[in-house]
Amino acid sequence: MPATGAAQRKGPTSAGRVLALAAAGGTATTLALLYLWVQQRKRKARDYQQRVKTAAAFRRHIHHKHHHRSSKRKGKKRSQQNKHNKKKTYASVASGDEAEDDEDTEGQEKGKRGGDAAASSSSQKGDDDGDDGDDDDDDKEEEGPRIAVLGAGISGLAAAYYIKKKRPEFDVHVFEKDDVVGGNIQTVQAVQPSTPVRIETGPRSLRTSTASARFALQLIDELGLGPQLEWANRATRGRRFVFDEDTAALEELPTSVSQILGFAYRHSLVPAVLRDLTQALFHRDEGVGYDTCEAFFTKHFSRHLATRFLTALVHGIFSGEANKLLLRYAFPSMWQLEQAYGSVVLGAILDRFLKLSAAYETPIMPPAPQVPDRVERWLQRAAKERVASLKGGLTTLTSALWEHVVEAGVHMHMGAAVARMARSADTDSDNDGHHHGAGDDGDDGRDDGDESGGRVGDGASSGGTGVALLDEDGAPMLVDVDCVISTLPPAELHQLLASSLPHLSLTETAHRRAMACANKLARVRSLSIAVVTFVFLRSSFKAVVKEGVEPGFGFLMPRTQARGHLLGVVYDSCVFPELAGAEHVVLTAMLGGEGHNHQTFVETSSEQVLLDEAWQCVQQHLGVAVTPSASRLTRWVRAIPQFDHLYAAARADMEACVQAHLPWLFVGGKAFGFGVGVNDCIVTSASIANQIVDLLS
Repeated sequence: MPATGAAQRKGPTSAGRVLALAAAGGTATTLALLYLWVQQRKRKARDYQQRVKTAAAFRRHIHHKHHHRSSKRKGKKRSQQNKHNKKKTYASVASGDEAEDDEDTEGQEKGKRGGDAAASSSSQKGDDDGDDGDDDDDDKEEEGPRIAVLGAGISGLAAAYYIKKKRPEFDVHVFEKDDVVGGNIQTVQAVQPSTPVRIETGPRSLRTSTASARFALQLIDELGLGPQLEWANRATRGRRFVFDEDTAALEELPTSVSQILGFAYRHSLVPAVLRDLTQALFHRDEGVGYDTCEAFFTKHFSRHLATRFLTALVHGIFSGEANKLLLRYAFPSMWQLEQAYGSVVLGAILDRFLKLSAAYETPIMPPAPQVPDRVERWLQRAAKERVASLKGGLTTLTSALWEHVVEAGVHMHMGAAVARMARSADTDSDNDGHHHGAGDDGDDGRDDGDESGGRVGDGASSGGTGVALLDEDGAPMLVDVDCVISTLPPAELHQLLASSLPHLSLTETAHRRAMACANKLARVRSLSIAVVTFVFLRSSFKAVVKEGVEPGFGFLMPRTQARGHLLGVVYDSCVFPELAGAEHVVLTAMLGGEGHNHQTFVETSSEQVLLDEAWQCVQQHLGVAVTPSASRLTRWVRAIPQFDHLYAAARADMEACVQAHLPWLFVGGKAFGFGVGVNDCIVTSASIANQIVDLLS
């Protein structure tokens, strides 16, 4: 009996017969079959891209339909309110000459105050009721949609920037629970006796050779920061090491052809590469998206590479374990190559010409921005330099971005945490609908009569407008919001949704599904790390502090060999000598790891205990004997999301729930975008901004 269904898919694909038929038919047959194989991969990529675009089109359809309905309701209510105001004015005029004179004087004063406020703040679009003649103009000015952004890290600031860049008339508000912008990007100055030393407590560099780097670099150019770019030291930027416990030494990862050949011989890489290439001939699509990093590397290369080198990479970047994190979300570019070509090695070679991996980007990366020739040449150099920072640190980028969006009319609400979302119709109409937070002008610029308009849908028919943001006391911070962009971590997004869903007028079925989605977000794990930076006087610090230790980017610890809590060490002053000047050497040790013991140690240990642990690790692995002249500890609590099976389930459910029931909500940030890097956060925000502008224009 012939096999059917899943049993048939277990056999080799048509490409699997290439070798056998090539031997019989010669070169012509081989080329013909290779051509057919390429066409088959192209069809597969087109089919996948079409499915993604269909899902995006469905969301646009849902949002357009209900935003149109809500806009009609809002316009009708504004018209009724204007008629009511005019009747009140006519009645007061008819009351007598003396009252008329008083009202004219008062109306002129109010109109002057309204005009002054409009000139001083971009949010002041309306006038007081005393000036009847400007009602129609006010209504036109108030037509710009209102966008709320939750979080003022690089993701939130970039989202506000791109929206204002495309549609300056949009009313954009950014809410940040802390008193500083930048999120995890924080640069501090350690003042030394002679010169200040720059210390990065979070992300410390930008990768300038990736596809997403183009957006970040263009943003830097538009902010006027191009002259402040610092390129990494070419002699050390590519030298990365992995600690080998067998030899108690640091082994350098290969970068040149000769190094690759030697590395391949020592670690039996030739069979591993051949094994990966055979995956292109016997490729399976089933379950690939849910392969862990370790399972993928073991299947495509070898267990030796997975345990020796991949675990170090995963351990150092995510503080997690390679046998839990999914390749699709941890290393999306590698997953895209495997999906497009069936082989990572073959994909790395062919993708320069075929570019099929771009079809598997999730979410869809927006079109590459067009730039002048001057910037294009600058971008080409950036791709060759590969790693960059900014004078003054990466905080220079977030500070400039913050200043730019404020000048563009974005309202920054600092120290303002949004506790829940609700229907605007359910908020108190006597409240001015605006949170008077630090860093805000305290005036919303919209008439109180419009704040109760609109509603947030019914079940799958969620409305596009009428959302209100409330503080922990239930007081309105902002009402009549058209779209909300969340850049919050999974745990905070869960808390916000759990407290908001009962107030969003969802049907019982929709509410149950949305609450189940929110509960899955609560199960997404995020790990804590401690970042300890040491500053040494160069006069007492040797360039090579231990035999076998050479300058480079830094080294990572494989998880299987990590005796303590060390994830890795970055040689900051080797990569960016300018940050420490000629007088200092800077090293940064990262502590953390998967497991209760590691997390408890990082989250509950005293500052001195963490400093001592980091110092012992630096002494043990690098042989540093001189005492540091300064040190700084930064503890990031639950800051690194873990892209495991729980995360994959939560993300899939969240995307489906938002599309069906909350089409006005857009979720981004490092946990739900293209990746965890600074470039990835920027391109995710650019993608969300494009979607919102397309939906609301």
